[in-house]
Amino acid sequence: MILETKRLILREMTEGDIPALHGFLGDPEVMYAYEHGFSMEESADWCRRQMARYEKDGFGLWAVIRKEDGQLIGDCGITMQDIGKGEAEKKEEIGYHLRKDCWHQGYAIEAAGAVKKYAFEVLNLPEVYSIIRDTNLPSQKTAKRNGMKKCGESVRHYMGIDMPHLIYSVRRIPYETIFLDLDGTLIDSEQGILHSVAYALEKFGISATREEMLPFIGPPLIHSFQEYTGLTEEDAAKAVAFYRENFGVKGVYEYRLYDGVTDLLKGLKKAGKRVVMATSKPEKYARIIAEDAGILEYFDAVCGSDMDGKRLTKEDVIAYALDTCGLKEGDPSVVMVGDRRHDIQGAKAFGLASAGVLYGFGSLEELRAAGADYLFMTALEAQEYLSFQREP
Repeated sequence: MILETKRLILREMTEGDIPALHGFLGDPEVMYAYEHGFSMEESADWCRRQMARYEKDGFGLWAVIRKEDGQLIGDCGITMQDIGKGEAEKKEEIGYHLRKDCWHQGYAIEAAGAVKKYAFEVLNLPEVYSIIRDTNLPSQKTAKRNGMKKCGESVRHYMGIDMPHLIYSVRRIPYETIFLDLDGTLIDSEQGILHSVAYALEKFGISATREEMLPFIGPPLIHSFQEYTGLTEEDAAKAVAFYRENFGVKGVYEYRLYDGVTDLLKGLKKAGKRVVMATSKPEKYARIIAEDAGILEYFDAVCGSDMDGKRLTKEDVIAYALDTCGLKEGDPSVVMVGDRRHDIQGAKAFGLASAGVLYGFGSLEELRAAGADYLFMTALEAQEYLSFQREP
């Protein structure tokens, strides 16, 4: 499998797919841009060309499989195409074909949108194109819905016919300000947090296992003490104070930097990005940790919660970070990176892009359900994607 959407799976074609591919490639209405439906031999050649592209380019048109019934209903992917300026100007183009009975059901934009995301996030491409017959209004509409704008025209010669085409493209937008969570994103703070939670719970005669205490990592502590142990709001406030008795002296130093984090921060600064820590941890502790870990110098600002509970939730912290940077809600140049649903939901509350890291305390299911725009397996993946710069 190459990628997956809500209703579709895109995977590499095999020769076993040729009959199903011919089901739409042989339809003159589907292939009207080619002025004829393909013969079985042409459909087989089409499949084999994609397979050759997988080997040569690492991509091609992929088989589109409908999850509901497992049927192959089309193809969609990326191919190298001449955009009208000769062989040297071949560019990555998003193209697709759908079985006629699957038209007007949103499959085209679902597949093409996912391929665009793959092109930017996985292939790290700066720009992708779509080349569309000037009479193909539905495909032009899909290109526009996929964020593309018309950038040129060309005439293609096929079967002795001159075919005017419109060229659409969309550029990847670089993020200039990176908000980074701390716990679970930059550091593995499990030991310090759980030791301090256990210390606080002991004051109330409560014992808890590691699994029972793990949910305390990320959300505001006063909420976690109430939600996971049943303490009243008053007792939860006391528990936070007990927690800080241990954490402020010992727990704050019980952490480790995740692999690749220092290189992530160095890479972002080298790329000229504004790097801001946005954490629900009290700002006082966040600064101590960053300085102790030797990474404080990479941050333009450290924005955390306060000690008296006035700035408590992730939304509060993000609002504070935006204000600190002089930025506004919905700024397309800002992305929030974290490991829990609170980071993603906090970003969405302010109309910001969000990215989840899969090496922290959150799960893939949690981050997907929260609606993360991007997912990174490692700090290196995050660095490679977020360091992208606008061409001068």
